[in-house]
Amino acid sequence: MCERIYVLLEIVNIVLCLHYLWGKKPKINLGTVLVICTDVLIFELINQYDADMAGYVLMYFLIFVYTVSEFGSSMPDALLGNVLYILLLGTAQLLVNLPFLVLHIPLFSENVLGIYTNIMVMLLLFFLKQKLHFLFDLATGKRGVHVFIIVISGGAVILSTFRYKLFLM
Repeated sequence: MCERIYVLLEIVNIVLCLHYLWGKKPKINLGTVLVICTDVLIFELINQYDADMAGYVLMYFLIFVYTVSEFGSSMPDALLGNVLYILLLGTAQLLVNLPFLVLHIPLFSENVLGIYTNIMVMLLLFFLKQKLHFLFDLATGKRGVHVFIIVISGGAVILSTFRYKLFLM
């Protein structure tokens, strides 16, 4: 049960991060509910039927489609927004878990730690929402080198995430 809760929280964090990046107030509408439910279902299928790579690619694709449809963005801006949310959430999760990793404190099970991590990341996103929008404006305002660096960095993070998830299974 804890695993399902932390997966739900992580997907909600993705949606919140995208809204904050675009400077939009998070709202519950049909598209948001569909992307959250579909991603939770895909994650459940990945866990039950070992549909690793294809499932993760489908999840990222659905979030990309959600970004384009929800924010009416161009493909490059949607790609940039998705790469930024991956970088930001990955970094935030690392920062929140750093004390546990460095001090080797096994206080929680993996799933409870996932819930704790996602709640703390959600709070961080809330407090930094104005700065996230500023970062996105900065990134979309200057094309060229900035976009290239972010896309390459995001690609490296995605590749590392896939390798990490495959290594664990």
